[in-house]
Amino acid sequence: ALPILAHELSTPLATLMGGTEIALCRDRSVEELRKVLASNLEELNRLAGIVRDMLFLARADHGEAAQRGIRQTLAPIVRSVVYCHRSELDKRELTVEVSGDAEVAVDKALVDRGVSNLLANAIRHAWPGSCIRVTVQAHDNEVSLQVQNDGPPVEPEALKRFFDRFYRGDTSRTNANQHHGLGLSIVAAIARMHGGAPFATARGDRITVGWSFASSRPDTVAAGPSHAPGRSGSRRS
Repeated sequence: ALPILAHELSTPLATLMGGTEIALCRDRSVEELRKVLASNLEELNRLAGIVRDMLFLARADHGEAAQRGIRQTLAPIVRSVVYCHRSELDKRELTVEVSGDAEVAVDKALVDRGVSNLLANAIRHAWPGSCIRVTVQAHDNEVSLQVQNDGPPVEPEALKRFFDRFYRGDTSRTNANQHHGLGLSIVAAIARMHGGAPFATARGDRITVGWSFASSRPDTVAAGPSHAPGRSGSRRS
C-alpha cells in the first residue's frame, strides 16, 4: 500500500510544484495568478482528502470501534445523504429509490459517511438517466444496507478488488481519475467498526454494493419504495 500511497501523493504534489514554477518564471497578471492559485487549491484539497482518509483507515486498522449511540432509523439517514448529492444526481439525470428501513444503534456520523461513499460510487458508475436503488433490510439479528446501480459490467476479478485501497477499476470507462480510490475501503472499514462486513455483487450490468452488520434486536419498519430528493420527473431504469 505504501508505494501506491506515495504515487497518489506525488501526483498532486507534482502538479502543485509545476504550476508554481511556471507562475514564478515570469511576471503574471492578477487573473493568471488567480487561476494558478485556484488550481493549487484544488490539488491541496485532494491531498488533504487523501490524508484524512488514510488517517481514518489507520484508526480502523488499529481496532477503533463505532460509537453506537441511540437507536436510529436508517431510511431518514439515507434520504438526507441523497439530498446532499442532488447536484451530482441532477447532472447525470439520475433518480434514487429508497426502500425498507430498520431501527438500530449505529454511529450516525460513520453511517452518513458510508452511505455517502456508496452513493457516490453508484453515481459515478450508473448509466445516465437510470435509477439507483438503496435498500435497507433486517433479517433476524442482522441489518444490511445496499446500493444498486445499472452500469458498465464488472469482471469477477475486478469485483474482488472493490474494497482494496486505491482501487479505481477500469479508468478507461469511468471518471476514475477524479477520485483517489479510498471510498469503498472506508465503507469496508465502517462495516467492520460496526462488527459487520462489506459485500459487492454483479449480475450483468446491475452492480450491488453495501454492508451488513449484527444487531441484537433490530426493529424493522415496514416501508415500500419511496423516491428520495434527486432529479425531478419520472423514474427511468
